[in-house]
Amino acid sequence: FGQETQEKMKIQNLIIKVGLQLGQEKTDQICESQDDMIEHMPIVHDMTIPSNLKEAKKDRHWESWLAVINRELNSFDEMEVWTAVDRVPGMKVIKTHFVVDIKQKTSLDDITYKARLVARGFCQRYGIDCEHTYAPTASLSSLRLLFEIVTKFGWSISGFDISVAYLHSKLEEEIYVDAPDEFRPEWRGKAMKLNKAMYGLKQAGQCWWLHFKSIMNKLNFEAVELDQSLHKCTRDGVILYVWMHVDDGVIFSNNTEAILDLKENLITFLKVKWEDKITRIVGIDVVQMPKILKLSQSKFAGKIVEQFERKSNMTLLRTSTVLPESKLQTSTNVPIEQKWYQSVIGLLNYLALGTRPNLSFAVGYLARYAGSPQEEHWGALKHLLGYVKHTREQHLQYHSNSACETLDLWSDADWGGEFQRSTLGFILRVFNCTIAWGLPRQKLVAGLTCAAELMAMGMAMDILIFMIQLVCACLKDIKINVHCDNREAILILEGSRTRIKSLERNFYIINDLIRKYDITLKWTTTFSQLADICTKRLGPTKHLQPLIKLMDDAEIEGECRNSSRQSQPGKKNMEHSRKPQVGSCN
Repeated sequence: FGQETQEKMKIQNLIIKVGLQLGQEKTDQICESQDDMIEHMPIVHDMTIPSNLKEAKKDRHWESWLAVINRELNSFDEMEVWTAVDRVPGMKVIKTHFVVDIKQKTSLDDITYKARLVARGFCQRYGIDCEHTYAPTASLSSLRLLFEIVTKFGWSISGFDISVAYLHSKLEEEIYVDAPDEFRPEWRGKAMKLNKAMYGLKQAGQCWWLHFKSIMNKLNFEAVELDQSLHKCTRDGVILYVWMHVDDGVIFSNNTEAILDLKENLITFLKVKWEDKITRIVGIDVVQMPKILKLSQSKFAGKIVEQFERKSNMTLLRTSTVLPESKLQTSTNVPIEQKWYQSVIGLLNYLALGTRPNLSFAVGYLARYAGSPQEEHWGALKHLLGYVKHTREQHLQYHSNSACETLDLWSDADWGGEFQRSTLGFILRVFNCTIAWGLPRQKLVAGLTCAAELMAMGMAMDILIFMIQLVCACLKDIKINVHCDNREAILILEGSRTRIKSLERNFYIINDLIRKYDITLKWTTTFSQLADICTKRLGPTKHLQPLIKLMDDAEIEGECRNSSRQSQPGKKNMEHSRKPQVGSCN
């Protein structure tokens, strides 16, 4: 930024600090608004598709789109999803439209065109044509853990896809939708009475989940209590897990014959496509090698950068850190390219959730300002994209040659922050491989550093309980360690310090778990704290240390050291080689 802009920012920040009035600052509302913005941020994992039917008709692949549209309508007929009826006065008819998509495998040429007829469910009213709508979503943490178990213990694995999943489930409410008479002229002037659920209805997700759950119950499976999209069956030493994300599933088992039996049973209830070698699941590439399994989103990261450079007409330069040194401030000015900012953050969010824990803090931090992004926020976002550009090949790696048989939870808190709301962070590693991570922001202001650390540890215990249950099904005697870099917090938990009354709930939660699972509390130095990467901006060297362990790939060490030598932190990292500027955010 120019010298004049920087001076204005300094003056504005000074006015804000001087003008604070005790009891009148709505910091709680601002934080709540920021957190709500993050919670509702769009998460998408592909961008190379027409956004609607009109664009699909103009696309050079229209014939392919038309073929899958007709296939979708044929599925409705075969599954007896609807019945054509005459329209009558007062009949509420929900409009429909087609949504097109591309499902891409690891090869650029291996793509599948897809089309879904979707109801405009936002027209439905609770208590009239919909009642219960809740449906659980699959956990990426449980998926990563099961991949590690497969690699560690040599389990078998198989993937599957349910064709027209929602069309299998029964619908209780009486609902009518528009007939797609553009492709079926004989239905012109008719309405379609739904016998089964269809995509877009508010209750469709729950209808499908209940239908699939009932099938799994018939096959002696039960949903795991803490992850209702994960189904488990144990019998005579045979363990079977079915991880289900809407219509994409993965089977994990220590017995190959058990998987074959499950396949035979599932096809009696559903239309199933099998994939014996999984190469991609929920937008994450899976690379299986002898004794090693890699999870990568390198192609997706490349698409994010490519799309941004094309739209902004600029070239991003490489950076060695995820964020610049300057601190950001919330602004009430007119937003600059707000929708575009939110879209990029949403894409990066999926990348951080899937395979890149080192991006989590930066993405969450920038998402707080998605309500009114300014030049400084755009500058920080470009800085992050510059980092993603040259680290796109980073991936998670799971292996079987590790002698480590421990479950390690690294918990940390960055005390203070904007409006003194601490950022909590945790990293969970199983058998020395990174499985889960998170960085929620505290809802309340912590008065002490140890208080923030205890709150962070208490929140991290939720994911720890779930992981313990899954791991103990495969390995009974596993040692559990919790790492914290705050001695005061550890002394409080060990009973050597007086408990803080406001933190008694966190104390008892952690205390009960320590006793139940024989957890060992370990103090670690701040330099060795892996969760530090989730709570604050780190310089190139400090960012490198936890990154090597988290990604578990020796190649990253050399790559990161080279980048830290070539790119030093400071103002030069914010410079970009620009083409003619387009858009107000440049």
